[in-house]
Amino acid sequence: MVASSVPEVKVPAHTVSVPVVSQHLDDDSRYASVRRLFDTEPSFLDECMYCLTKLDLAALMNFTVTNQRPSEPRLKSTTKRGPATESDTSKRLATLRSRLEDKAKHNYQIDYVRRLRTSCNSAQERERQVRHPPSNNNSDKQEAFRTHLLNSEEYVRDFEAALAEALNNSATTTDKMAYRYAQAPRVVPKLWLRYLNLDQYRSLPEPWQNAIVEYGRAISHLQRAQRLYELAEKPVELVEEHGHRGHVNWNPEERPEILLMEVESAIRVRKPQMSIADVMISPEKGRNSMMQFVMGGGKSSTIMPIVAATLANGDM
Repeated sequence: MVASSVPEVKVPAHTVSVPVVSQHLDDDSRYASVRRLFDTEPSFLDECMYCLTKLDLAALMNFTVTNQRPSEPRLKSTTKRGPATESDTSKRLATLRSRLEDKAKHNYQIDYVRRLRTSCNSAQERERQVRHPPSNNNSDKQEAFRTHLLNSEEYVRDFEAALAEALNNSATTTDKMAYRYAQAPRVVPKLWLRYLNLDQYRSLPEPWQNAIVEYGRAISHLQRAQRLYELAEKPVELVEEHGHRGHVNWNPEERPEILLMEVESAIRVRKPQMSIADVMISPEKGRNSMMQFVMGGGKSSTIMPIVAATLANGDM
């Protein structure tokens, strides 16, 4: 029997090569980065801008989702003078004032009693004034504020969708795939709001600064709409809250850290609070200043945080 020759089987040879890392790429270029998002301009901004000073009830009733900020319902309050009767508190204050007047001898004591008398007269005058809410039906008023709240919520959703759309229009195809398959930073409100921090804010291009501030305003406006709706059946509190417009004597574009404080605390910085904070931040002639404010006026919750956030700029 003749043995047949078997051809030699060649074993395939594989060469393993290590991927070459591009040395010119940094982490922001190699991975999907939030910072690279802000290299593009938010073209939607011109369509989404809103103005806090233009208030129109007709715009509220005819609201359409066309990137227009919903306007607040207006309250036309009337003031009627009540009977000239004194409350128990006024009577006790009058008794105290009389006792102090009898004992006042020195000039500073006399001046104190004089100022106390002025304050008591002012308090009595306010007691005689009874503030009445608008005469329209409570159910209609509550429905108007409910509609305003729903419109404000929809406006914020539209703004967030516009911000998210900027992601799809940004950078490279790799970035788009990263965001599509959840391999990039999550797009949540905190992602945008953290850029209201002054250090982060200054690092942004001007168009993005405007966009982030307007987004913060939109959320602040939504929080205010929620408060107004909750107070719709409480006439006194509603009139007081509605009277504080906010953003009157300060500009969020120039002081974004205060806008961030508003959003985080769900408050609206009132005009007197901002006035006192400014005096404390920049006292006359650079001297120490001492201010007096009513109890419960927001000294600890609002004024001091504003002062701290403004002065803690890394230079002082």
